[in-house]
Amino acid sequence: MKRFFARRSDRPGAGWIRLLYTADLHGSNAAFRKLLSAAKLHRAQHVIIGGDLTGKAIVPIVKVDGRHEAWLFGNREEVETDAELRALREKIGTVGFYDHVCTPDEARALDADPQALHRLFVEKMNARLREWLDLAGEHLEPLGVPLWVIPGNDDDPSVDPVLEAAGYARMVDHRVVELDEHHELVSLGDTSMTPWACPRDYPEEHMYRVVGDLLSKVRDPDTAILNFHCPPRDTKIDQCPALNERLEIVHRGGQLVTTSAGSAAIREGIEQLQPLLSLHGHIHEARGSHQIGRTLALNPGSEYAEGILKAAIVNLEPRRVKGYLLISG
Repeated sequence: MKRFFARRSDRPGAGWIRLLYTADLHGSNAAFRKLLSAAKLHRAQHVIIGGDLTGKAIVPIVKVDGRHEAWLFGNREEVETDAELRALREKIGTVGFYDHVCTPDEARALDADPQALHRLFVEKMNARLREWLDLAGEHLEPLGVPLWVIPGNDDDPSVDPVLEAAGYARMVDHRVVELDEHHELVSLGDTSMTPWACPRDYPEEHMYRVVGDLLSKVRDPDTAILNFHCPPRDTKIDQCPALNERLEIVHRGGQLVTTSAGSAAIREGIEQLQPLLSLHGHIHEARGSHQIGRTLALNPGSEYAEGILKAAIVNLEPRRVKGYLLISG
């Protein structure tokens, strides 16, 4: 008689690999640190970040009469001790913003000088990005886990040389590279136009051109993996609230109106190429999956402002998705 039952191991191997994918971290220190921890916890063999690495705003911490004051999400924060100041700065970094300690005069001068403010913003976001890349090397290199990364539509062009110069992470935007002996990784951070005219928003004509050029370089579609920041159009993973001309969310009959915000070029490219897997971000609220022919398309969603990591774990055989799990924490 058997005295035990053997549980099948979940360790990658024996002809399959495990990917850990996320996107839209938007500067959140908490979400990024959780990503590194998740890579070890879930025994990932590859970590992929699909764009929108940087934060959206600077929070001035103004020195006034021996204390520091800041406004965060409409709430006034006031601290007096060095320990309280450190905690406030950490809180700002957790939600993806950048802090700047300054005097009232410095705050007013920055507010009146958009160019100086932009220079400071670029300095802050690239400093944090370098910190992240160094931290990733410290955590992932001992595990032998590569980090593949691209910018997204929100990321300023100044991040590109920072990513290219990274000691461990591999910048793969607009490239087809070998992920392993079986799979090619096809990556693109360019995105269809949004109402906010972000740095990497492009007309659909541009998207058709660059998507077509990239996909023409794929040697074996059956095993290819797409890492496209923008999702395919008219899918479950590109749905977002509709906006009017004043950029207000549209309601009709008391119900939220949704619309597609993905790329028609990417949808058409997937339909024609039929890769093994397609990984996307961009639309934070469109967490889920969508099947396009044989291709599994995933969007893990994002709640970076809460310090929450949302990601996808995908187990891959050479020519088949063995399984996937969307995680949050």
